[in-house]
Amino acid sequence: MIEQYECLKVFIKDYKPNSLSFITKNSEIFKQFRSTLIKRKYSFKDSFLLLQDILGEGKGSTPESDDFIMGILCCFQIFNPEYDFSFLSIIPFEKFTTTMSSKLFRSIARKRYPKELHKFLNLLKEPYLSSNQRISFTSEIRKIAQIGVSSGVNFLHGVFWELNNILNESFSTYS
Repeated sequence: MIEQYECLKVFIKDYKPNSLSFITKNSEIFKQFRSTLIKRKYSFKDSFLLLQDILGEGKGSTPESDDFIMGILCCFQIFNPEYDFSFLSIIPFEKFTTTMSSKLFRSIARKRYPKELHKFLNLLKEPYLSSNQRISFTSEIRKIAQIGVSSGVNFLHGVFWELNNILNESFSTYS
């Protein structure tokens, strides 16, 4: 996971999303959302409803905030496979965001990721990457970055955000 984080970190330096404002402006909501998922403090539905004011924020057929949240969710699911998000498929996302984002959220809730993400997500969960896997992972990052005007970049920023949180928790355990 550390190797994947480092690959993404290099990418993040070079590819900034069109607007980081939705991340910084809503950082407390993202932290609270993640905390409720980790602690299972509320139902997942309640956790997700924390995001209802952020959903649909930004430009595009899948708004920037949605892409970022999808990155967080995909990464969270990869490292927490026991969590069942399938009930999210009944949330009326259309009230908050675009039809395309709604469909993607429902697919991700059922762990049916878009085919463009399969190889990336499989490599993301590898504990260690061989040289060839590292090259492949970097290539997948570049491919994802090309999705939409900013969707891929925002998705990758969400993955990076979640990986950063996972790593910080891992290292704080040893403090």
